[in-house]
Amino acid sequence: MKKTAGVSLYHQIKSDLAKKIATMPNGAKIPTETELMGVYGVCRGTVRQAVADLVSEGRLYKIQGSGTYKGTARPQESYLVANTFTEQIRASGKEPGIDMISLETVKVCEHLAEVLEVADGTEVWCLSRRRLVDFEPCVYSRAYIRKEVLPELSENDLEMSLVAMFRDRFNKPVKECSITCRAASATREIGKIIDVPTKSPILYMENISKGDDQKPMFVDVSYFTDSYLLRFEPDTMN
Repeated sequence: MKKTAGVSLYHQIKSDLAKKIATMPNGAKIPTETELMGVYGVCRGTVRQAVADLVSEGRLYKIQGSGTYKGTARPQESYLVANTFTEQIRASGKEPGIDMISLETVKVCEHLAEVLEVADGTEVWCLSRRRLVDFEPCVYSRAYIRKEVLPELSENDLEMSLVAMFRDRFNKPVKECSITCRAASATREIGKIIDVPTKSPILYMENISKGDDQKPMFVDVSYFTDSYLLRFEPDTMN
């Protein structure tokens, strides 16, 4: 495309796309990122930024694994409802998956120390993993686990569900959880992991889970793509 002096490429592409989708019916699918790269002769990051802006403005919406469409997003059902994340995905007829599992020892910051009820700087397990739905990334999570709760832990202990791991492998079922959600923007790191543009809208969720003694066993920090609507129901852990 012909460059306009003083106007960034992504703004020019965004403006051109906005004009084109204005003539399209709601629900119409726009070209893929690869196709748009060919049309405009730019890199993937520039195309993603332009599309992400139109998504955040409500002119486009994405369906994970399908494409980008004109109109307001039609949110999908959440998988964090009753039972475990994995069980809910399967109940919806989709295929759950997990990858990028890693386990390390970290020292907690002041905030995590407060929610875990430990001293600032205490060493805890940090169990990271990425969750997939039909082989597409949908959430990245880091669970900070008190070491006295699970003194011996390895990456292999987590087969799919964190809650199921506590319940079935270690006989430490979650009896109570406190969940906080808020809107957030994807950092460069998180965006790369869950395959969304930097600064695009995501959902941040913090889940503090307690055991029989009512003390926190772990806090799970998760970053969801913007395609998923979370629905919470009571009495899900027993």
